[in-house]
Amino acid sequence: MPTVTTVTTVYRTPCPPPEPPFRWWLFACDLARIAGVMLVGTALSVASCYSLPASDGCAPGTTRCSPAGVPQTCSPGQRWTAAPLALPCAERVTVTGERAGLVCRETRSVYAAPDGGPGRVVWACAPAAAAVDADGGADADGAL
Repeated sequence: MPTVTTVTTVYRTPCPPPEPPFRWWLFACDLARIAGVMLVGTALSVASCYSLPASDGCAPGTTRCSPAGVPQTCSPGQRWTAAPLALPCAERVTVTGERAGLVCRETRSVYAAPDGGPGRVVWACAPAAAAVDADGGADADGAL
């Protein structure tokens, strides 16, 4: 009798490729790069900080004339500050380029008080005739 041979073919699913080995040197390079960026950022932020001068102890909102003749206001941090690019009153000019003849002196603000009354007394660049009396009223020449 003849022999019958049965051939059975077994199909196997292919094995997935093996996981690549973890590259520690690549991890270390990435970590060093991140740390370097953080270090440079920290150094730049520290270098950009500046310390404020000591407080002058003025009352916030008060005004004065600086020794250079520039009107100054006391900030909430109790330091005297002038407007950016502020010129001394004597150096200010009109639109025609002539000296305005202003002096830094105590005068009434052009802005009305919150209750609608006259503005508060401030130090500002004003004509020499615009001084304020001790009682807060206008001068004898009626400039205010």
